[in-house]
Amino acid sequence: MMFTRILFATDGSPTSEHAQQSVVNLAGYGSTVRVVTVVGTPSTVEISPTSVLIARESLERPTSPSKELGVQENIQAVEAGESILESTRLKLAEAGVTADTQLLQFEQSHPDVPAAILKAAEEWAADVIVLGTHGRTGLQRVVLGSVAENLVRHCKVPVLLVRGPHPE
Repeated sequence: MMFTRILFATDGSPTSEHAQQSVVNLAGYGSTVRVVTVVGTPSTVEISPTSVLIARESLERPTSPSKELGVQENIQAVEAGESILESTRLKLAEAGVTADTQLLQFEQSHPDVPAAILKAAEEWAADVIVLGTHGRTGLQRVVLGSVAENLVRHCKVPVLLVRGPHPE
């Protein structure tokens, strides 16, 4: 089966970089690749070293010193997200795959990364979603949740999960 519209969700982690090779393998002649990363509100989620999360409403004009600090953090997170996208786009280009990018920002106070990816895939009419999975089990999965699991449960198109190079 040939996929013509491949959505690659990345957080810039080594696991995502590992999944990138599967995108290269899937992207044949005539395929279009879109790379997405999700950013949401830092105060509403636990941020891993490789995840960048920010909310659009947090970018409003600051009204206090603490709010100003939050705005700076949000701006830095958006810049980091854009950096992840550009780095991934360049690595794909080096492998001969042309891709466009999309920064997905939360517009609500309770971030839902899988929902943001699903919405992007639906709006773009993706044929397949590719993402790396950290392979967390037990308590880690319960506490941190599983973006991959939620995508598989709710997605209407195939999802290719690529296990990271090292169990986390």
